[in-house]
Amino acid sequence: MQWILVLLSLMGQCSFFTCRHYDYHFIKENKTWDEAQKYCRENYTDLATVSNMTDMKRLINSIESQDEAWIGLHSYPGNGSRKWHWSLPGVEFNESETRWESGEPNDYNGHLENCALMTNKNWSDFPCTASFKFICYNETNQSNKTCHVISDTMTWSQAQNYCRVNHTDLIRGLDQLDHCAESGSEMWIGLFRDSWRWSDGSSSSFRYWESLSTNDLVDGQGDENCTMTVLNRAGKWSFDDCNNTKPFICYSDKVILVNERKTWVEALNYCRKYHHDLVSITNPHEQRWVQERAKDANSPLVWLGLRYSCTLDFWFWVSDKRFSYSNWASKVTDGCDMSAAMETGGQNQWQISLALVSAEVLDFSDQRKKQSQLQLYLCLKMQLNPHVCLSLILVNESKTWVEALNYCRENHQDLVSITNLDEQRWVQERAKNASSLYVLLGLRFCCTLDFWFWVTDKEFIYKSDMSAAIDTGGKK
Repeated sequence: MQWILVLLSLMGQCSFFTCRHYDYHFIKENKTWDEAQKYCRENYTDLATVSNMTDMKRLINSIESQDEAWIGLHSYPGNGSRKWHWSLPGVEFNESETRWESGEPNDYNGHLENCALMTNKNWSDFPCTASFKFICYNETNQSNKTCHVISDTMTWSQAQNYCRVNHTDLIRGLDQLDHCAESGSEMWIGLFRDSWRWSDGSSSSFRYWESLSTNDLVDGQGDENCTMTVLNRAGKWSFDDCNNTKPFICYSDKVILVNERKTWVEALNYCRKYHHDLVSITNPHEQRWVQERAKDANSPLVWLGLRYSCTLDFWFWVSDKRFSYSNWASKVTDGCDMSAAMETGGQNQWQISLALVSAEVLDFSDQRKKQSQLQLYLCLKMQLNPHVCLSLILVNESKTWVEALNYCRENHQDLVSITNLDEQRWVQERAKNASSLYVLLGLRFCCTLDFWFWVTDKEFIYKSDMSAAIDTGGKK
């Protein structure tokens, strides 16, 4: 069993842009944190979750107010609720992949020790306010150097801020640590623990505290505290009593889990019929957001809207987005009827899977935009005997091209394709019985790659004036 992710983007849109999988909404009504949470869940998705600096910049730029505002981060009282996180957003901490010294972590002498210090590749917990050297990680790798040992000593929070400003983040994970560690040195690594949780259950480790010294990443108070973003101070975060009233920020998420078993093709049809399309991922930011939603699945994989074309010999997003970013778990073996699925655990990498495997569905909630022109259309009918020629069916119902495609795939096989002159003559004979001027064909234009293609994956070698609908009265 698999799940399926669905993206709601605009059909036929040719411009290249980063699709937002969620939107922020500033609500200028003073409410307690609990009241704000209830309001957001009833009217949007939840109180705002912030996954990285890209989110933070979008949140700040979308709000004109300079007030303090609640977001969805709150802290449960008591040290027993603390959890370890990697500083780099989108990277999960795994208890089975650690290298603690014997007896660590231990909150030595009863003092809170919420940051990880590495000595000779082994870890210990240590107070975050102490100062040590540290290692930054450069994800962009523009200088062909991923690890940067910083000899200046700083507190853990100062080191994190330095790495985020000048590189990507503090170093994380056993693979990076083994590659970059220096023997004998005591250095901060990108591991910390706190008791803060997101309202929507997200595991995002991103934090943007205003003060680098007072919170020590976990508050020591006994009462529950809630986080606010201080908009007139670059959006930096602080915390306050949850019973105080403030404006707040909600977010709306377009990714929805649909608990129905479907193959990749069935899922694609379902999403296009009721919403818009399967999800496409064009950069690491979108990957991080989608993988957060995929973690709610109880199967090892979720579908993506990525398909391999045998005819054209390349992978493509069904939403027509440019295929420039990938996150494959291993070397990809191309093959017909192959589609991509994301792992719901681990590093959330992509795997290839047969499109006919049964699965379940995730989709977006926005309203699908339809093509305005309605036409009759021709379906190919599937025969049980593979050696019998396919039959042709004229459907006397006016539908958009997308509706016609979905209808044919649900009730027959596909919209008709024409690859030679004989097929052209055969199809046009059937088309003459139509009551409209045109009938639709299974021919589509891909804006991203600038070419026409048959939805059946047949090679586009024959054409009759490049028409995607056949003239029922003439010769085209």
